[in-house]
Amino acid sequence: MYTPVKASDAGDHLNVNVKGLIYDGEKLAVDFEVENGQPAQAAYIWLRSLKLNDTEVWVEYCSASEESRKLVPDPRLDELPVDRNPVSCMLQACAALSGKTDCEMTFVVERPNIGIVFIEDADKEDTDEAYLAELADRRAAFAAMENVIVSDTEHRNADEWAKEGYTVTYNGIPDNPETLSETAQIVIRFSFDAASGDYEYAPKEDISLANGTLRINRLRISPLTTSISLTLFPTDNSMDSAEMLAEKYGSLYLTDDNGNSVVYSNMDYLEENTGFATETNGHCAVQWYFDMPGLKSFPDTLVISSDGGEMYRFDLK
Repeated sequence: MYTPVKASDAGDHLNVNVKGLIYDGEKLAVDFEVENGQPAQAAYIWLRSLKLNDTEVWVEYCSASEESRKLVPDPRLDELPVDRNPVSCMLQACAALSGKTDCEMTFVVERPNIGIVFIEDADKEDTDEAYLAELADRRAAFAAMENVIVSDTEHRNADEWAKEGYTVTYNGIPDNPETLSETAQIVIRFSFDAASGDYEYAPKEDISLANGTLRINRLRISPLTTSISLTLFPTDNSMDSAEMLAEKYGSLYLTDDNGNSVVYSNMDYLEENTGFATETNGHCAVQWYFDMPGLKSFPDTLVISSDGGEMYRFDLK
């Protein structure tokens, strides 16, 4: 369940506004915005740390991380219209929480020592009107920034700009972050109730399939995670049969009751797995691991399907 949050702070003309969060018992996702109060002077921001109950936790994904510093206004090339200022961001972290939880997010603001050079490397032969409109929109966004130079490799390459101390970028993320200097630190603190809900759907009993027995080790469906682990034991406990079943069932898919593929949220992509034959505790088996982001919407019924047909059908709570 989405929990609204009202917490914000600012530093060096950049304001960070935390809008809300979701906690599912294993993962925490926080939704926040960054706005530049002086948009003509572009600046970078990134998350330095996340603390929960005074303990720093590992952030597995952040759209404004040290590795992918966020330039504000955001010049990214995207389907129009683009929200360039303020910029919507999110982070996701693994955490075991319960009850009242104190959260502390620390951000770093950085500005270029000399200036930013945007190297335009677009396909100039492309005639698609939508693509050309996006290019023009991005170019205009950069041109509106007084501390940005728009260039291309035909006139001067990136190495030449970098040798002079300019911050070089092709897409907003700096190629040489050592040319940036920290100008402010923003610390935001708030508390929330870590109520997780019940997202576990694995049945307690094994399931009989043709030529084997299916065991669902993990079946977790939450707004943040779609995680499935299956083991299929062939009836005759032979490796030849396990390999045959692995080929028969192949990859896993999650569909609704009508056979339509589910739609996942736009969080980090994890892994979609194809079954493989293996041996576990003296038993030949086929193993699947299926890890994807959470669902955008939750139908009443979900079906674990495969290349070989339906494997398990269950209702959401």
